[in-house]
Amino acid sequence: MYIFRIIYTLSFVVFLQHTIFSQNVNQNSVDSTLNHVVLKGETSYGITKKYNIDINLFYEYNPDAIKGLKKDMVLIIPFISSNPTDLDTNSNSTHSVLEGETLWSIAKKYGVNINEIKELNLLENEALKLGQTIKIPNQIVDTNNLIISMVKHPKHPFLNPCDTIIIHKVKKRETLYSLSKSYEVTIDQIMKNNPELEENGLQKGKEIKIIFRIKNCNEDSIVNSISNTILSTSNDSINKIKVALFLPFLINKFDTLQANCLPTETCPVDKSSIQSIQLYNGVVLALDKLKEKGYKVLLNIYDTQKDSLHTSELLQNPELLNTNLIIGPIFSKQIKLIRSYAKSYNIPMICPSPIPNQALFQYPILYKINPSKSTQIVAVADYLKSKNVSNKRITLLANKKSAKSIKYANLFANSYNDSLSGNDSIKPILLEHTSSFKKVKNISKTDTNIIVIASSDIPFISFVFTKIIGVSNSSNHYNSNFMIFGFEEVLKMNTIDEKYKQLFNLHVSTKGNINFDSEESMSFVKLYNEKFEMQPEINAFIGFDLTLSIFNQLFAINKNVLNGMYSNIDFEQIDAESGFENKAVKLIKYQDYKLKTVY
Repeated sequence: MYIFRIIYTLSFVVFLQHTIFSQNVNQNSVDSTLNHVVLKGETSYGITKKYNIDINLFYEYNPDAIKGLKKDMVLIIPFISSNPTDLDTNSNSTHSVLEGETLWSIAKKYGVNINEIKELNLLENEALKLGQTIKIPNQIVDTNNLIISMVKHPKHPFLNPCDTIIIHKVKKRETLYSLSKSYEVTIDQIMKNNPELEENGLQKGKEIKIIFRIKNCNEDSIVNSISNTILSTSNDSINKIKVALFLPFLINKFDTLQANCLPTETCPVDKSSIQSIQLYNGVVLALDKLKEKGYKVLLNIYDTQKDSLHTSELLQNPELLNTNLIIGPIFSKQIKLIRSYAKSYNIPMICPSPIPNQALFQYPILYKINPSKSTQIVAVADYLKSKNVSNKRITLLANKKSAKSIKYANLFANSYNDSLSGNDSIKPILLEHTSSFKKVKNISKTDTNIIVIASSDIPFISFVFTKIIGVSNSSNHYNSNFMIFGFEEVLKMNTIDEKYKQLFNLHVSTKGNINFDSEESMSFVKLYNEKFEMQPEINAFIGFDLTLSIFNQLFAINKNVLNGMYSNIDFEQIDAESGFENKAVKLIKYQDYKLKTVY
């Protein structure tokens, strides 16, 4: 829920950059003005509806508001003499509290902020009494049909730069014709963006999507994300590289849009759309960096819509035949389709999401960025060998009921044992959920006990943790030290107290991890925020690292291991006829209740 709240708050700031509500500007002169101090969560659109003024006039008096609003920002509110309802700044409505009403429900009813009501009524908390009379901040109120606030949605690559999105709640007696006039769009455009209207028509209370042009918007001054992103270079000796990016942007789906979503509500949102936008933004920043190195790149983006049929249609585009690189997609069904196409036309391909090593077979230019579990467990063995730990204190545990777990344990043992004599070799201990922990012998009271859990099965991991906790709390081993190694599924266990992850020096093999305190990460966050006016998430870092790594692999003269912000990337071909897997594994540990990269 916290993540959703972050996404909604950030994305609302992003989209306000392109938000100008299209109305007919009243040409009459401004009669008066007042100052408005921006409260947390307020939007330009919401403020203009509050004061019943035209948003174009609002932006004329507050040009900085186009970039977005900040708490405590002072705005000038202009009023014209012909307004049907001039605002009386000294008068306030009153409301008598009914049974079951809360401050939140009253604020929502009148379209005002809770803090406004509390401040006006000198309320110390949100408690209300039945029949209590409270003042409502001066407001142009339509309690029957409140206008929904501007959509909270990240800047979308498939929107024209001068287009914006509004979610409109249909009112009584509204028609397609009246909506088209109000928003200055055609009826056909409304129908196209809301295909459900073909069958159901307009229904009071239903929410529909309106996409319209922003007035006085200079499209030439904005990077057009719909069309191709071209990175030019003066070095004509470098050929233009054509890249196709396949992601589920889902501009066609209503649930990718988020309107009037309060922190207390669970709001429908398709995470795939947010993830795709973040990944796309990371790719764009990487291409900007490659431009500085002299690359000339043509980027074409395709919306897979999480739909295999639609993806198949996209693959019919003849311009794909000249593509030098495919990035994406992220869902298995679409991966299979695009993999088959790319392999047929000998196009290099890299996926941002995990794919099995089998996908690399017989496709020598397919690249896998996420190291497999097999690669990760071998990396753990290599790490322990580099530390020259006592092999006698290494306990290797596997799930007896899982062939994969046994395979991982054997891979660890083979890798670790290759430099040891037969007498010193490590052998896996096979356990199951009902097993006694007596098989785990020789727990030292003085040396650090290293426990390697060769399983990604959460119930089994939880079982092992529970047993180790029991041993550590016993009188014989109360002072014993433990160091546990496992896959990143360990981090998903909510049943294990964080203090034990810290106490047992938990080490986790992972595809990647971000050190937000590093100079590189902080610089990236700043650049990302400046360019997209939102905070980067993990997918933005993945998109950035992935793009730089694949260009380094395919187009650079000198190929080097990429020490990315999220992933370290070192591609290694699994055999002469098959593709490449990233063999660079990050090992992180709990330290001071934080995750720190150690390898």
